[in-house]
Amino acid sequence: MPPPRLLGWSAFAGFVVLLAGWPLNSFAARRSIKIQKGLLTARDGRMAVLNELIGAVRFLCSDSEADPNTDL
Repeated sequence: MPPPRLLGWSAFAGFVVLLAGWPLNSFAARRSIKIQKGLLTARDGRMAVLNELIGAVRFLCSDSEADPNTDL
């Protein structure tokens, strides 16, 4: 009587599919990281411009409030 098989052909086929899909997953992960870095760089640039604009507005507001004799 032969010993029972624990794994069938479907298990080996699944393992082959897993090995074949591994490089595709690696490529997709690298591409996703590259896209995320680009988005973060663009977001940082926009935030720098906004912070500079807010600082300029604060300066103008505080400068106009400093002289009470100024007529608007």
